[in-house]
Amino acid sequence: MSENTGAVSFVGGSLGPFRRLLAWRLRFYAEVTVKLLVRRWQMLLLTTLILSPASMPLAAQIQVLASPVDRLLAGADAAAIWIGFAGLAFAWSSLQGSALSGAEHWRYLSTQTGIRRWESGVDLAVLTIADLPLLLPFAAHQIELRISPSDLPFQAALAAGLALQLPLMQQRLLRGRNLAAWSIFVLSLATVQSIAAGLPAAVGLLNLIAGPLAADRFAAFLSAALRPARREIGWKRPALSSESAARNLLKLNLRALLQPGVLLARLPLLAYAGAIVWFGDHWRPLGLHDSVALWLLLASMVPLLWQCAGLMLILRRARLPMLPVLTSLGIRPRQLLLADLAVVQAVFLVLEPAALAMLLPILGPRAAILPILGAVALTGLACRYANSAAHRPPLLSKLYAAAIFLAGARLWVIGDSII
Repeated sequence: MSENTGAVSFVGGSLGPFRRLLAWRLRFYAEVTVKLLVRRWQMLLLTTLILSPASMPLAAQIQVLASPVDRLLAGADAAAIWIGFAGLAFAWSSLQGSALSGAEHWRYLSTQTGIRRWESGVDLAVLTIADLPLLLPFAAHQIELRISPSDLPFQAALAAGLALQLPLMQQRLLRGRNLAAWSIFVLSLATVQSIAAGLPAAVGLLNLIAGPLAADRFAAFLSAALRPARREIGWKRPALSSESAARNLLKLNLRALLQPGVLLARLPLLAYAGAIVWFGDHWRPLGLHDSVALWLLLASMVPLLWQCAGLMLILRRARLPMLPVLTSLGIRPRQLLLADLAVVQAVFLVLEPAALAMLLPILGPRAAILPILGAVALTGLACRYANSAAHRPPLLSKLYAAAIFLAGARLWVIGDSII
């Protein structure tokens, strides 16, 4: 920082500027995340106590942590495991996008001389540190290889190469290069599948090294190729008119939910739906009684209700700048609410079958009433979200919605029979 001019200059070849920029970004990230942890200290403490492996030997902890990477490299469910890792990475970075990217402070700093050359390196360093919980299975795999050396000389390097793909994808995503991020994911998924099919580990490692470079080139080429096509087609946002208000409001709502940031932030919902399916397939081998599995599967639908109702906040924020225009076109609040409810219910209908399919073998045809009960509870909670002056409705509203759904399931689906 120059005291005479007040300008920031980072021209030079030493690593001093890199260390200074990295320290600034990490300090900003720490301040934002610490404030979040302070607000959520009760949930953090409860989760820590539940997941604490104090009674488990250290070697067993390492083995459990490394098991996903072991299965990934062994080819057992390789595609599903890698999709899970990538989904968590995308969701993790999208939920913390502002804190990880440096927000407006970094946007200002990047306008100064010599910053751009350090941007990618600083991003990757910050993401690697922030991803430590996600990278623990890969670290445990490396420790496991040290304890029991493998016959495959490239296995440790291959695991490290796969771990590196996660921050590389996140870095492209944070800088708005979505096509490059998804290209890296597709290429890494193809490499994982090829390794599972018998591709030599050395060739797979070369693919992981060349993949990000090829993804950047491909994304740049495709963007340049599509730019003239966009101008010729003349893509436009849907026009809003009073004659087709319902249709256009639905289009605007879907556009708000299909933004990359919103979609990535909801990726954990797909992972949660997959966990419900896994539980539905494995509760009998786990030795659970039918009645216990039934209530656990019913309770698993409650978070889906809460998350779908929370989409009302996204729709309300996205529409806020357009309210004067909508009012001038004669769009009434009731029409806005109905359009929001239609989209929220549609999302719930997409996620609900995961639990419903697992409940059908237990409840039989009676399970068909559950979507109706879910729609009623979701409508009430979504209306509470829409009318709440705060960012979120009181916790009691969410508990009431859960109670309505579970009580209705007890009265009209389960009845007096205890399974």
